[in-house]
Amino acid sequence: MKKYLFLLLCLFGCAKAKEPIVGKPLILLSVEPYVAMVEEIAGTEVIAKCVLPAYVDPHNWEPTQRDLTGYDKAQIWFTIGEGFESPLLKKLKSVNLKLKAVPLGSSFEKLPACEHHHENCGFDTHFWLDPVLDIKQAEIIYETLSLLLPEKEPLFKENYIILKEKLTRIDKAFSISLKPVSKKILVTSHGAYTYFCKRYNLRQFVIEPNEGKEPRPKDLTHLISDLKNEHSDILGIFTQPQHSNKAAKILARALSIPLYSVDPYKKNYIETMVLLETYLSAHATTNH
Repeated sequence: MKKYLFLLLCLFGCAKAKEPIVGKPLILLSVEPYVAMVEEIAGTEVIAKCVLPAYVDPHNWEPTQRDLTGYDKAQIWFTIGEGFESPLLKKLKSVNLKLKAVPLGSSFEKLPACEHHHENCGFDTHFWLDPVLDIKQAEIIYETLSLLLPEKEPLFKENYIILKEKLTRIDKAFSISLKPVSKKILVTSHGAYTYFCKRYNLRQFVIEPNEGKEPRPKDLTHLISDLKNEHSDILGIFTQPQHSNKAAKILARALSIPLYSVDPYKKNYIETMVLLETYLSAHATTNH
C-alpha cells in the first residue's frame, strides 16, 4: 500500500503552476490549497492568488487597508468561512463592485473543530483535507469559472474530471490503508483534521482550549490525565507551523507519544493528505 501511495503521489501530485499571463481574470482564494485547486482546473487561463499572507494563522488574522493592494480588479473570491473574509470582502467591494464571493462549503455539513474540554469552539474550515469534499468543491470551482469564461468550459471540464479521478483514487487508497487504525486518536495542536478524521473513522483530540490559545498549566494537567487513559489508542501528536505548539511538545514528552509536524495550509494539499496518511497508517502494523 505504501508503494502504491508513493506512486500515486508521484503520478498525480500537484505540479508547479506556470506563470500566469498578465490580463487574465484575477481569482482570489482564502488559503493556498485552493490556489492549487484553481490552477489544476483552470491552468494559466486565470490568475489565482491567496489573500492570506504566508505563515499567518487565518483564524486570528485581521486584514488592514494595505491588504486591498492589487485586488481591486478581482472578479471572484472563493470563500470558506474564515473570520477574516467578511471584513476584507467588505473593504474590497468598496473599491470593486464587480467582485463576486462564491462559498465553497455550501454543499456539505459544517463540523465543529473540537470537543471535550474546550471553552469556545467554532466550525472547522479545513475542508480541503478530505478528498471527497475536495471533489464537491472542485465542481463548484469548475462551474463558476465556466460561467466566467464559457469559451474555456471544455478545458475546465477536462481538468476537473482528471482531478476528480485523482481524488477518488486517493480516497479509495486511504480507506484501505487507514482501516486498521479505525477509531484511533489523532492529537493535534489545532483542530484542522475534523473532516479527514470523520472520512476515515478516526478521532481527533484538540489540545488548544479555543482557537489560537495555548492551554494553561492546570489545563495541561487535565490533558495529560485524559490522554493517559487513551494512551494505547493515540497514533501521534501533530503540530503545525502557524501555532506555538508548546503544549503539544510537553504532552509528547510527558506521554512518550510520537510528535509529527504537518502544515495543513501548504499549497500542495494532496501532498499534505498523503503525508498525514503516511504518519497515521504507520501504526497499522506496529503496537503503539
